[in-house]
Amino acid sequence: MSVPSEYGSIFSASPHFMKPPMSFSCFLNMISDSVTQTGGNIIISQGEPVLLNCTYHLYFTTTPSPFWYVQYPNQPPRLFLRHLGRENSDEGIRKGFNATHDNQNKSFDLWKPSTDLSDSATYYCAVSDTVTGTTWGGEQKLPRLCLT
Repeated sequence: MSVPSEYGSIFSASPHFMKPPMSFSCFLNMISDSVTQTGGNIIISQGEPVLLNCTYHLYFTTTPSPFWYVQYPNQPPRLFLRHLGRENSDEGIRKGFNATHDNQNKSFDLWKPSTDLSDSATYYCAVSDTVTGTTWGGEQKLPRLCLT
């Protein structure tokens, strides 16, 4: 979705466009944990802060390793920012984003103090590795999503 620059940045954090907040499950080897994130479109002006909430419930996974993925218009989703093994090379860090992981409240919120028009995208939260056998999580595959 493209929006004239006079409307500022658009952040979409829902796993499905133009829907109210939804929950979705990330399946890994037939074991599922649930993730709930900010839903719908968030319309803000350039330079304003943004906060995308992500909470999770672990049913079988004992150690969360949350991630944020980003999908820009006409591009596939890709890793944006990770909790474990976070590096300055993560795209989210390079673009001025940060994420706060709260183990007690089971949340991994993505935020940026001042947004740019180039930040307009859809953002996905995942709670566990997307590719097994990789160090610090998968970087190539988006988790399989099951909308509920």
